[in-house]
Amino acid sequence: MPGLLIKNVPEGLHKRLKRRAARNHRSLTKEALAILEAALSERVDRPSLAQIDRRRVRGTGLLNDTVIRRGKMQGRR
Repeated sequence: MPGLLIKNVPEGLHKRLKRRAARNHRSLTKEALAILEAALSERVDRPSLAQIDRRRVRGTGLLNDTVIRRGKMQGRR
């Protein structure tokens, strides 16, 4: 399996990662991998703008204009 070495990690970031790993009962490496996996995976739970518009048109009542604007501002595509 390929390896990854991260050099010059700022002390504050290292401490936060270490605390998070402890909370999740993981090693630093496993915690970093979990974070990378989550960040790089395509999330099914985040709807695209087209999906948001379809829900709105169907009148499901799940979304209103405020929620849609907020999603667009957060860069959902």
